[in-house]
Amino acid sequence: MSKIIKKKLKRSLPWLTIITLVSSLAVGLSFNLDFQKLVKTTVQEGGLNLPLNQAQADLATTSVTVQNAPPEITNGPAEDPVSTSTSPINLGDQIGFRATGNDPENNNYYLIVCTTNDVTPGPLGVAPSCGGVQLCVSDLTGDTVEAVCYHTVTDPPAESRDWYGFICDNHASEADCSPANQGSGDSGSPFFINHAPLFDDVNTTVDSQAPGGTFTVVASTTDYDIQGGNDEQHLYVCLTNSWATSTGCAIELCHGTSTAPVDPSCSFSTTTVAVDDTYNYYAFVMDWHNMPSAGNPQTGTYTVINVAPFVTNIILNNSINIQPNLKYAPEYEASSTFQVSDYNSCLDIVSATGTIYWESATNGFNCTADDDDCYQILSTSCAYVSGTCADATDATADYTCTTTIAFHAQPTDALSNQAVTAWFGAASAADELLHSTTSVSSAGVDVATNSGLDVQEPEIAYGAIKGAQNSQDQNGTTTVENYGNSPINVDVSGVNMLRDGGAGTLDVFNQVYGLDPFTYPLASYYLYSTTTQEVDITAPKPVTGATDVEDDIYWGIGIPGGTPSGDYYGSNTIAVRLDGSGW
Repeated sequence: MSKIIKKKLKRSLPWLTIITLVSSLAVGLSFNLDFQKLVKTTVQEGGLNLPLNQAQADLATTSVTVQNAPPEITNGPAEDPVSTSTSPINLGDQIGFRATGNDPENNNYYLIVCTTNDVTPGPLGVAPSCGGVQLCVSDLTGDTVEAVCYHTVTDPPAESRDWYGFICDNHASEADCSPANQGSGDSGSPFFINHAPLFDDVNTTVDSQAPGGTFTVVASTTDYDIQGGNDEQHLYVCLTNSWATSTGCAIELCHGTSTAPVDPSCSFSTTTVAVDDTYNYYAFVMDWHNMPSAGNPQTGTYTVINVAPFVTNIILNNSINIQPNLKYAPEYEASSTFQVSDYNSCLDIVSATGTIYWESATNGFNCTADDDDCYQILSTSCAYVSGTCADATDATADYTCTTTIAFHAQPTDALSNQAVTAWFGAASAADELLHSTTSVSSAGVDVATNSGLDVQEPEIAYGAIKGAQNSQDQNGTTTVENYGNSPINVDVSGVNMLRDGGAGTLDVFNQVYGLDPFTYPLASYYLYSTTTQEVDITAPKPVTGATDVEDDIYWGIGIPGGTPSGDYYGSNTIAVRLDGSGW
């Protein structure tokens, strides 16, 4: 019977009406109704009318499964820091990703960033995973709280990389993920990657310079990054192996910039004083995004060459005229002071020599040593002035060369015949490679004229002569030698001869003299006591290598009759006189 009733209901009522009726009965009744039993006992076959308290509808239960809804991204995702083609992330650095999510069931969630639009949520307590390369995944984050994850950029050869951001909740049994989101604007996908420039070698293209010279260093580099324009490359050349992208060299020689593919270069100069040697340097390269090359550092060298020392500030004899002493007296000591400078440092100077010379000497300061006009002073007579060379940063040292001046050195003062000339000092210095240069003093001094003589014989001995007689042709002789550096004549005078032990005088004019032997009284000169007579002897200026310059004066005497016998003594004076016309 129940089957018949159900068929009638099925034919006469739509399913929606049946469900509604059943639902209404279920809600309206406060007791359990056994529908089948009621039908069996109250409903009769044939569709008879039923009482009001009899069921007129069937009952169907309902069911539905409500699944976990995925979270949604309410803010982001975004890069942190933001990368662009002109501001990329350096390979090896970290890039962060940020996003905020909202979950309908307030579930905690993960932020995950993948290289493809492919993500799989994880079971309870397990982070989701990427179907492609996983860039990063955050820690479990509270609902509506911003999630952050970080990726260290490694190895991709491309200059950009796509990324897809997802938020995946941590549902107990039905974890789910938001649709992929690539962000927007500069902070959105892709992120841009900067690669280090390649650095293969470094060369000193301008090398072997003198101290203070300019050296040029060129780095051999390659940079393949072109997004945002070819990369700028920065070259730093350091004296020590100490460099940082933020501060540069600890001790910098130079730095330069170029745009790829042009190799970067820079130039530097040494200090004015630099020891001749080969020096190491360390070269570092980075691009304009402060990305250092893996080839850092490359080492190179530069060479400071040897330069010859030079002489300055030559002062001859302290600017005082040279006063030669007479023959056989200690010779006059003259000096030449000067400064020697070497830009390889004063420590590079090994010796100095000097010259004191008459400016008319043959070949000037290159003259051949000659006591008349050229004094070549060896290094053994040239001394470094202690304390004047401080250290390797000092270029200059003081030196003094000394020598003695011969009595016959060529005079140049107003009394001489060379008054328009002077004496000068020259000096030369040598370094460790025996390079040398010579300089000459700018101001000269005079060698003074010094006239002098020596009478070889201490006495004019006339011998024994009787009264009223004379010396005949038996001449006394005085040899006059020139002891100075000029031609000379002599001034001759005498005094009366007095008798030893008693009265008696021989007047001075009884003596006669001449430059040639004679027979009394046929001499050239009579001796006077009150008048000095100039005698033009032959005594030119002495010169180097010549024999003694001397001339003889011959003497005779007559004894007046009646002159008391005895020994008579007197003196004759032979004084030097410059022979102004005898040069």
